[in-house]
Amino acid sequence: MGSGLGARMAAVAPISAVAAGFAAATGSDLPTADDRPETSAKAEVVALNIRLPKTLHRTLREIAFKDETSINAILIQAAEEWLAKAK
Repeated sequence: MGSGLGARMAAVAPISAVAAGFAAATGSDLPTADDRPETSAKAEVVALNIRLPKTLHRTLREIAFKDETSINAILIQAAEEWLAKAK
């Protein structure tokens, strides 16, 4: 199976179709604490509230805990990878 997000999500409790789509869209490894985006005075950050299915949130929280990262870092990486593929 691989070591990407899809493989990690498959290793936990069953997930919804939304989570499966998320897993399919992000094929690479999750960020670790060392990979977190650096916050600097120059970096502009915008707060964004999203609604996730409870099962997807639980899965992301479990993966973030195991990988010693944050859901925020996972979603940033997923969005960046999705945008790179969409170009």
